[in-house]
Amino acid sequence: MTNTILVNLISDQTIPNVQFIKWYRKQSAENLQVLFVSTSEMERKKKSLCIQQALANLNFIEWDTIQVEANDFAKIKNELEKYFEKKNFKNKIVNITGGTKMMSLATYEFFKELSTEQKNIEIFYQPISKDLQKIFPVYEKFSIEEIITLDEYLKSYGIKAKKLDNECLREWNYNKQVYENLIEKNREKIKEMRDFQNSSWLKNKFNHKDFLDFTTIDEEKFLVAKTTRERMCDLLTTFEFDVTKIEEKFLRYITGGWFEEFVYQKIVNEYSEVNKNNVALGVEITIEKQENQVSNELDVIYLDNDNRLNVIECKSFIPTKAEAQQDLLADTLYKMQALKSNFGLHVQSYLYTKTVVEKEKYFKRAKDFGIKLIDGSKI
Repeated sequence: MTNTILVNLISDQTIPNVQFIKWYRKQSAENLQVLFVSTSEMERKKKSLCIQQALANLNFIEWDTIQVEANDFAKIKNELEKYFEKKNFKNKIVNITGGTKMMSLATYEFFKELSTEQKNIEIFYQPISKDLQKIFPVYEKFSIEEIITLDEYLKSYGIKAKKLDNECLREWNYNKQVYENLIEKNREKIKEMRDFQNSSWLKNKFNHKDFLDFTTIDEEKFLVAKTTRERMCDLLTTFEFDVTKIEEKFLRYITGGWFEEFVYQKIVNEYSEVNKNNVALGVEITIEKQENQVSNELDVIYLDNDNRLNVIECKSFIPTKAEAQQDLLADTLYKMQALKSNFGLHVQSYLYTKTVVEKEKYFKRAKDFGIKLIDGSKI
C-alpha cells in the first residue's frame, strides 16, 4: 500500500490532470496511487486511459478509477465514502480542477468533512491559465511551470501520432530563400509538376517503386499535365535533385513541401516561446471517436509554453480567381474547425499562405472560425 493518493476529477479537458500529476510527481519520490473520479460518459470516451497513456513514463504510480453520477451531490459523496472505507492512505492530495461543478463541490465537501477525522488532506484547484492554488487546509499559490510535451498532449486526448521525425529536405537557410530564388521564377512549371504529381499513373508508379528515373518516362505520360519531360527534368535539376533517382517526397517538396518546411523551421529557429522539441512537421494522426476513427495529416503543430496546442495548415499559394480562392479557403477552414474540436480547450488554429490575401472578408471568415489567417504580407 502506498502512503499517498492523488484524487483527480475527470472531464473532457485532460491536460489539467496531466499537468497536476506531473507536478506532484516531482514533489515526491515515493510510490503514488492515482484515483480518477470519473463518469460513465468520460469512461466511454476513455479519458482516464488517455491520461494514463500520456503519463506512462512516470515511475512508481498505480492507477484506479471509480464512476459517479456527474450531477448527483449525494451519490458522488457516497461513492467516495465507499472507496475510502476500503482504502487507507496517510496523505490524500485532491485536485478538483476537472469534473462537473457538482463533482467539484461534492468532492471538496467530502474531504473537508473527512479532515475532522484524518490529517494530511490537501485540496487543490487550478483556474484556466492561472497558478495552481491550494484551497484547503490553508491557502497557497504555486506557479506551475510543468510543460507538457507534445507527445503527452496528443496522447492525453486519445490522439495517436505517427511520423514525428521532422524530416526536412532542405536546411533553414535554403528554405528562407527558396521562394525568391526558385519558386517565384518557376511558378508555371511547378503548376505543371503538381498536375503530373496528381496523375493516377504517377501515383501508381510510386506505390510500387521507391524512386523513378524521369529521363526514361514516356513523353506521352506528361501530356496529362500539359507539359513535357524536358520541362519537368529542368525543374527537378533547378532544385538540385538527381533526375534519374526521383523520390515522391522530392515532388512534394517542389509543389508545396518547401513552404511547410519553411514554416516549421521558422517556428523552431525564431519562436523563443516554443521548445523546439515540441514542434512537429507532417504529423499523421488518428483520433479515436467512440465507434470509429478519424485520420488526418497536420502540416505543422507545436505546443507553446502555456501548454496550448497550435495547429497550422500550410497552403503555399491560394488561387487568384475569386471563386477558386473562396472554395479553397472555405474547405480549409471547415477542415480545421472540425479538427479543432478534438484537441481540447487550449487550441489555436492557423492558416498560413504565401499568397497575399487582399479581401478582408477572408480574414473575417477565418476569425469567425477561431482561426488566424497569416498571409504573404505577414510572413
